[in-house]
Amino acid sequence: MKFQFDKVRMNSVNGHKLAKPIKYGWMLKLDSMEMLELYHKTVHAKLIKKGFDDHLERIRYNRKNESNVTGHWSSNPAIVIDALIGCEQLSGRDISLMGALIKYETLLISSKIDTLNKGRILYLRRSGVSTPFGKGMVVEDTIIKDELLYPQEGKIKVFKWQGGKHYYATFDDKDVVWDGNQKWNTKKNAEFYANLYRRKHYGKIDESF
Repeated sequence: MKFQFDKVRMNSVNGHKLAKPIKYGWMLKLDSMEMLELYHKTVHAKLIKKGFDDHLERIRYNRKNESNVTGHWSSNPAIVIDALIGCEQLSGRDISLMGALIKYETLLISSKIDTLNKGRILYLRRSGVSTPFGKGMVVEDTIIKDELLYPQEGKIKVFKWQGGKHYYATFDDKDVVWDGNQKWNTKKNAEFYANLYRRKHYGKIDESF
């Protein structure tokens, strides 16, 4: 199976030109049920694990510190799962983390299947967010790959858990680990080692900090 990755840009919405185009970066072009199944078994499975780990980390932190810290998740699945739990609780229904995960998976897969059944092209972003291709969107570049691996963009993200003392970093959504260390006392140090990691894997230094 071949995998097509398109670099997509949105120039307008509902016929109205955007002052600044939205650049989505590299996205997987999804056009078959077979590819959807493979995506969910590989790429999406890792995203779900990240979201699950985010919630477990938050639960451990709240129990240890007798707090109720919420929000500021580091992955899109964690954000959606948190919203599902919140909606259920507001409706007077209790739902477990596992129950929210199952509901999240069901909603995601059913919406993607519905889009494909309508004959529409569906794009999947690196974060797991799906975007139907529509008017106003333009494909800037295309890469065909033999493996389901997103093209590198070399993006660095530095963040800190709410209530936490340490800074963490990701590079193209991969956790930055340097000499066995994954957390730093200052944002500056996290950015420094993320840049070293970036140079090792991508050959460039990020000058945006």
